[in-house]
Amino acid sequence: MISRPSHRYEEIANQLREEIERGSFGLDGRLPSERRLMLTFDVQRNTVRQALGLLEREGKITTVSKSGWFVANAPRTIPTRTAVVESLTGRNVLLVTFRHRTLPTFDTLAFGLYEVLSEAGVSVLRYDSAPTKTTESQIIDTLEYLPEIEAAGVVIWPQSLVDVKVLAKLESSRPLVIIDRRVFGFECDSVRFDDFMGGRLVTEHLIAQGHRHIAFLADEPFVETVQNRWRGYRIALERAGLGADDRYTALTMGSHEPNFSSGIKQLLHGPPTPPTAFVCSNDGVASKLLLYLRSIGKEVPKDIAVTGYGNEASSYLDLMGLTSVDQSFIDLGRAAGKLLIERMEQTTPRTPHDSKDIVIPVTLVPRESTATNR
Repeated sequence: MISRPSHRYEEIANQLREEIERGSFGLDGRLPSERRLMLTFDVQRNTVRQALGLLEREGKITTVSKSGWFVANAPRTIPTRTAVVESLTGRNVLLVTFRHRTLPTFDTLAFGLYEVLSEAGVSVLRYDSAPTKTTESQIIDTLEYLPEIEAAGVVIWPQSLVDVKVLAKLESSRPLVIIDRRVFGFECDSVRFDDFMGGRLVTEHLIAQGHRHIAFLADEPFVETVQNRWRGYRIALERAGLGADDRYTALTMGSHEPNFSSGIKQLLHGPPTPPTAFVCSNDGVASKLLLYLRSIGKEVPKDIAVTGYGNEASSYLDLMGLTSVDQSFIDLGRAAGKLLIERMEQTTPRTPHDSKDIVIPVTLVPRESTATNR
């Protein structure tokens, strides 16, 4: 007579043992994370660890530091490319963003990522701090539990502060790609836009239109993307022999009033010669500037030229006539997907020194807001 398991952890161990015998855990033999097992079997972490400990004592599984649990004696030979691609089929990749507002560009980015990963048979699970009603995203407000979610790779768009320690834990167990902006103090694979060149392009455009006193207005001064656009703006002025005067730069913490209007007033009345053109860090800042200039009787571009950055809602910007810099988020998503697959197929350990930084070109989109020659 076969004895039945008397404890829940023994039942879990039996089920995992059967999965091991069937070869259900792929070429590398990685078991699901402890958190995934907790959710699957609806038990506490201690029960999962008792089950794993039982299998370890039997010699069925082994633990690898910072990587998880693996089937003991799993094949360690380097698989062929065909075998590696087959092993990706059915795996999941996490697409995560932390943001303070809803952006249509996230859907475009996701489409580019889906396009590439679906060809390799990889599914994408979306986690979003500000999901829209039309997208299937799980709400997330912290990175803390991401390392426990079973996934072959992770793509993160860190639009707000993230914990570097959690990022390091994530990268220690699976490929990680950060998009749009890098995280200070943390080195890993990244895909971003050429914001430095974008800042140069839009400033050089204004210079070519005859402007000599050009201001820079930003609402997120500590974000890498904004800093790079500002650097491009400064370099364009210096190369044109105009010099870079700090009195023509206003960096506000957000676009809330009255700070935002105070920043504009600072630029209009602070320098000895008022600016004839504004380079704005994004289209939202430019839109608010246009409203303010209209409220004080200034005409665009007759009195002051204005440029945005991002070209997120191109049809709307066409109606506004706002000159902007276009960023192809679908190309950003595709590049992130290709880099992630490359890392998922990689069979040798990667060090931080091997990190890749892929830069996507941007394009100037001139419109009526900069049409005046001087």
